[in-house]
Amino acid sequence: MVDRSELSVIIVNYRTPLLVGRCLRALAAEREAGLELDVVVVDGGSGDGSVEVIRSELDAMGAPDWIALMPLPLNGGFAWANNQALMQIMQREKPPRYVALINPDTEVAPGALRALADILDRNPKVAAVGSQLVDPDGTLSGSAFRFPSIAQEFVRGANTAAIGRLLGVPPTVIRRAEPGPADWVTGASVMLRVEALREVGLFDEGFF
Repeated sequence: MVDRSELSVIIVNYRTPLLVGRCLRALAAEREAGLELDVVVVDGGSGDGSVEVIRSELDAMGAPDWIALMPLPLNGGFAWANNQALMQIMQREKPPRYVALINPDTEVAPGALRALADILDRNPKVAAVGSQLVDPDGTLSGSAFRFPSIAQEFVRGANTAAIGRLLGVPPTVIRRAEPGPADWVTGASVMLRVEALREVGLFDEGFF
């Protein structure tokens, strides 16, 4: 069972403070349901009053001690902003086992974070697990993918799935009903094993 010392959540904000508030309230509901976690909200130098709005949101939530706000002086991009929080989290006296990165426009479904952590618990060689994204109308959004290939680029350029089926080229987007392997998952919602981050390093900040 994941407890507070084992799961941290990072949310990177850039000029979307009201979405951050909704995201935090969904995480608060998970805590109320028994999942212990802490959250670091990183503001990537928004310069639009986002920090003040987020502070107001936190005050409205009762200034919870499990949420920390990290205002950054500039917008260094997604990778750099996440790295600032990751370095702080990993330097704790007792760092978590897992870190979940979620976009501010996400609202965590009940039980979703626990489900991701359970997959990492059961599969010690898995370094990262992504969640299935669902659009507001209930349709599934692309969440897991295969590495690109020349054949896939040809099919994409042809703009018809029939050619891909004819040539036996698998689609870039992976769709499955049960958890399974993927070449890469979207950073909109992904849980990472901290020990794996220590082995391979943090995000390449050359990717803005």
